[in-house]
Amino acid sequence: MRQYLSGFFLCLAVSLAAAQEREATRRPFDFGLKGGLNISSLGGNDSQIGSAKAGFHAGAYLITFLSERVSLQPELVYSQQGFQLTGQFPARFNHNYLNLPILFRIEVGPGATVQLGPQVGYFLNRDDFGGYKQIDFGLALGVGYALENGLNLTARYNLGFANVTESISNQVPSRTNRVFQLSLGYTFHKMD
Repeated sequence: MRQYLSGFFLCLAVSLAAAQEREATRRPFDFGLKGGLNISSLGGNDSQIGSAKAGFHAGAYLITFLSERVSLQPELVYSQQGFQLTGQFPARFNHNYLNLPILFRIEVGPGATVQLGPQVGYFLNRDDFGGYKQIDFGLALGVGYALENGLNLTARYNLGFANVTESISNQVPSRTNRVFQLSLGYTFHKMD
């Protein structure tokens, strides 16, 4: 896991250093806040466990411009994830994560972006739910649209790669987080 985190932060440092070489006329970065709806579930190599549940997310982001159409967007986001069981014993499992996605954003049209990058998550309520690992990692893929006044809308799918369940035997199937997010945000444009 340390190798993943080291590589993750090395990529971030190299990208931020490269951003320093862009045109002087371009603003260096923008800062923003976001929040919205989560639809989450746990999937695995045998099937989805339970059914999807609604939750929310809220956080902050920084947009660092690498070129006219490409930027890097690290975020720090609280995310309520989990799943629900229905039937004879209904239950909702709220798994609270602090996620750090680092997204490459490509502007594909005026205000429209495609976003892709790695994400690392820290499970905040591990003490409440035994049998879950502390660290999650995966891939975030999304699209966004921003207005000139700073308002923006983003749709994103976060696909977990890490098995988030702890197992004392090989009989417990692998489980990964799957989260669809719909966000409303506001970007504070830094003035030069």
